[in-house]
Amino acid sequence: MKLVLISLFLIFLQGCSAALVPYTSDPNKKLSYAYSLLNQDRPFPAERLGKESLKDFTDLNDKYGMAEAHTFMASLYKQYSIVKNPRFHVSYPDFDPKNGKVFFHAHKAIDLFLELDQRTQISKVQFVLANFYLVLNNTIKGCELYDQSIVNYQKGISKDPTTGFAISDNFRNFPEMVAAFKHDHCK
Repeated sequence: MKLVLISLFLIFLQGCSAALVPYTSDPNKKLSYAYSLLNQDRPFPAERLGKESLKDFTDLNDKYGMAEAHTFMASLYKQYSIVKNPRFHVSYPDFDPKNGKVFFHAHKAIDLFLELDQRTQISKVQFVLANFYLVLNNTIKGCELYDQSIVNYQKGISKDPTTGFAISDNFRNFPEMVAAFKHDHCK
């Protein structure tokens, strides 16, 4: 009987979007957990933690943290903006590409990073935005943003060679990653 109850409880938790999401009051950890959830294809608890992180950073007036949270939100909405289920956007309008959430969060992040003179981080956001434009079949704007991201990355690295951000393990560095994406999409 105990085994049946435990099994039912675990099945119930598995269906809950917030199941197994650790609690923390640290906005940096919330953002880290949000990225982990996004990588696990769990957009709804990731969105909740991303929004909480953004609110916490805003309350702390931490502009760098706010910019990072906006970057996450843009990435999240970009990743789930085009799904195969036609009713998905009706049920979850935040993920509808027509509502502008990707643009809103990406431009907020760029503005904050620009204010902080964080060119390397601007390049990261421009890369996210470039990929979103490609999803929208706006190849010209997407490819322009790839070029702008490289310019900002090089400006940031020349100013501070220790700055950077995580990229896919399939590439040695950001310029190589952008070059690969440009090769695939900007012919």
